[in-house]
Amino acid sequence: MDYARVEKFILDMLKKKLSDKLYYHNVLHTRETIKAVEDFSRAEGLPEEEITILKTAALFHDSGYLRMPVDNERIGTEIAREILPEYDYTPEQIEKICRLILATRMPQKPENLEEQIICDADLQYLGTEEYDERSKLLRKEMSLYNIVFTDHDWHNFQINFLKNHHYFTQSCRQSRDTVKAGYLKKLIGKREDSSREQ
Repeated sequence: MDYARVEKFILDMLKKKLSDKLYYHNVLHTRETIKAVEDFSRAEGLPEEEITILKTAALFHDSGYLRMPVDNERIGTEIAREILPEYDYTPEQIEKICRLILATRMPQKPENLEEQIICDADLQYLGTEEYDERSKLLRKEMSLYNIVFTDHDWHNFQINFLKNHHYFTQSCRQSRDTVKAGYLKKLIGKREDSSREQ
């Protein structure tokens, strides 16, 4: 697996060809997902080959946005199947990468540790100081697809999402759950304050 070369190729392609209106699903998100996959994989004790497979899946997990935003995970698997043979990935490795990409579909239902890791990495920002900024970018991006929220509805959407979301891996729970719970508490407090003002 020539990961270094395929990473450069895909990140360059994403930089050049992704719409600049993808405020959330952009190169920065892909880079952060790759980094989180590597961190969580090492914390969970995975061998190097598995880490490379996971990093490759993270690299391709939103590549479907190059073609269309709907069903982007499935399209990402098509792109992976087209490109990865040129970078010395075996058919078995490619199929595993495709299963990992599909595991990031919402709602997430990972079936093994590797799928849990990529799911946690994809949404790791929920438990970081980046949460406020990233959620604003996601809302802005969603409006491009005519998914428009009032401030009140967006507030409730975030609360419901955080309440229903949970991290799967021990390493992610340890590093992200406390911050995520703090954001949820803050959002619920804001909702209660706005209800009293009405």
